[in-house]
Amino acid sequence: MERYHWPGNVRELENCMERAVLLSRGGIIGPDDLPQTLLRHRAGAESAPTNATNPMNLADALAEGGFRRDLYYRLNVLRLWIAPLRQRRCDIPLLADHIIKRVALALQVPAKQFSASAMDVLERYDWPGNIRELINLIRRAYVLCRDPVIDVQDLPELLLKESV
Repeated sequence: MERYHWPGNVRELENCMERAVLLSRGGIIGPDDLPQTLLRHRAGAESAPTNATNPMNLADALAEGGFRRDLYYRLNVLRLWIAPLRQRRCDIPLLADHIIKRVALALQVPAKQFSASAMDVLERYDWPGNIRELINLIRRAYVLCRDPVIDVQDLPELLLKESV
C-alpha cells in the first residue's frame, strides 16, 4: 500500500483492493495493478487498461478453486461474443467515421474524412489488432495528415503492404 499515492480515502482504496476484481478479455487484473487502474478511473480516463499482468481464464480458475464461485456468478451476467473486425469488414466505414469524429471532438478541430481509396485499403486489411489497431491508425493518420481528407499516402506502409 505504501508505494501508491491515492488522492482519496485510503479506506476506499483498501476496500477496492480487497473486493474488486477487474476483468479484461477473460483475465484478471491483480491487486498490484488495481491502484493504477483506480487512479486512471478517478482521473477521468476513458477506459481501464485491457492487458492483465496475470491473465487467466475465469472458468478454469473457478474449476481449480482459484476464483470464488459466488463472485464468478455475480460477475457473469451477460456474455457477448463479437466477431473480430476482419470478419466484419462492412462495419469498418461506420467505425472509422465514428472514431474520426471522436478524434476531432477531442482535439477540438474540424472532422476529416477518408478518401474512397483509403477506405478501400482499410476494408481490405485483416486487423490483427482489432478495433484498438483501427483506433490507433485513425489517430495517427488524423494527426499526421494536413489535408481535410485522409488519403492512401497518409496510411502506414505496413497497412498498404498487407491489404492487397
